[in-house]
Amino acid sequence: MHPKLQKEMKVEDGLFLMAFDFDHTLLDGSSDVMIQAAYDVKPSSEKLKVTSTDRGVVQFQQRKYRYHYPSTLQEGDFYAVLDRIALVPGIPECVVALKHLGGELIVISDANDVYITHVLEYHALSWCFNGIYANFAAFHPEDGRLVISPYMTNKLCKLSSANMCKGKVLMDHLRKRSYEGRTFSFVGIAGDGIADFCPMYHLGPHDLAFPRDGYSICHKIAEHASAGLLLQARVVSWKGALEISDAIRRKMARLGRLPKGEAEDEGSREESASKKVELIDRL
Repeated sequence: MHPKLQKEMKVEDGLFLMAFDFDHTLLDGSSDVMIQAAYDVKPSSEKLKVTSTDRGVVQFQQRKYRYHYPSTLQEGDFYAVLDRIALVPGIPECVVALKHLGGELIVISDANDVYITHVLEYHALSWCFNGIYANFAAFHPEDGRLVISPYMTNKLCKLSSANMCKGKVLMDHLRKRSYEGRTFSFVGIAGDGIADFCPMYHLGPHDLAFPRDGYSICHKIAEHASAGLLLQARVVSWKGALEISDAIRRKMARLGRLPKGEAEDEGSREESASKKVELIDRL
């Protein structure tokens, strides 16, 4: 975790915090884009097109939902599309494994909490997560349209979007949990987009950054590194989500903090690997 915060917090052995983005990290696609495509929703004016930017995505979404969806699209229509979008390969096994390892899991996303809550419940994974930080959304009681409001107003962090600084969200969560008596040995962040650089930048040398291989976050990390803005955390790029849980399991093993059953399994894997090496040497 960030050195400044680490000084404020007493480390409790064996616990870790893992934060996930949603689109392209938990869900294998963009929830909003796929809903637009399913119902052929397109902006009808240049004004709407101009507002569709990284720093104004919520305002753009809100205009679309208000002016294009209310007469035809209802709550079930949104869910029907979300239910057809697969999770990223390995995510169910990954998050369950992390929970069993003693981790606290949260979502920090620029999507909205209606989408995220539904997807986690649909895939029976909501029990794995301790919190969701996302743009606020609700279906209007009169006409059924989806109403979205920004999670926050960000005017300070240039690494983040206008409606969410993920780094601030992460640090606020850590401080809140510290005040509640919960501390962590290390923190992990998994994400795919450029907005995920900010929370990764807040991590310390004992933490883990998990950029999804081949996505914009990897290019952003390299771009910032060339300009001297380096991550302190160990960077572990991934293609399948099980690479995330495997990396955390190995870190827990090095710390000697694996749960008893996991420790025995890890010992068996190491013994098996050692025997394979011996066999190869004999050959």
